[in-house]
Amino acid sequence: MNRFLFLRDSSKKWILLGERIEKGKDFLINLMEKIGGKIKFIKSKRLFQEIFFIEAMVAKENIVVLYPSCYSQKRASLRFRLFLEKEMGRHTLKLVLLAVALPFTALLGFVPGPNVLFWPNLGLFYLNLKAVKGIKTLLKNSKLIPDPTLGKWETEGKTEENFKELKEKFSLEHPELLMD
Repeated sequence: MNRFLFLRDSSKKWILLGERIEKGKDFLINLMEKIGGKIKFIKSKRLFQEIFFIEAMVAKENIVVLYPSCYSQKRASLRFRLFLEKEMGRHTLKLVLLAVALPFTALLGFVPGPNVLFWPNLGLFYLNLKAVKGIKTLLKNSKLIPDPTLGKWETEGKTEENFKELKEKFSLEHPELLMD
C-alpha cells in the first residue's frame, strides 16, 4: 500500500508528498533523484512532485492519500481533484509543446557534434508522459483519509515542533519540501 500526503506547505500552496518506498523503484525515479540536486534551474518542489506522480503510476492500486482532518471529506476531495486537474492541464500543455519541438530538434541531429537539443527534450517528454499517467491513476484509484496529525499541522501553524511530529509519524521521502 502506498501512502501519499496532500497538505499545504509553509507558503500555503497545496503539495502532494509520498512516503519512502523501500522495494525497487522505477528506473526514471532513481535517475531523477540522483540528478535532482544537481539541476539548479528546476525548482526541487516541482521535480519531486513529478517523482511522486510517477510513483503513483507505478503503484496503480491501493493508493491512500491522507489529508488534514480539519477539512471535510467533501472539501478535501474537491481540492484534491482540482489540484490534480490543474497539474494534468500543465503536463498536457508541456506534452504538446515538446511534441511540436521534437521533430525540429531531431533535424538538428544532422549538424556535426553532439545532439544536445534532442535528448533532453525526449527525456522531458517521457517524464511528462509518465506523470500524466500517474495523475490519471491518482484520479481513479486514490482513497482520501483524514489524519489528525496533518490537521494539527494545518490549524496550529507550521512550526518546528509540528514539523518534527510529522517527520516522526510519517517516513516522508523529502520532508524539507514542506518548509520551503
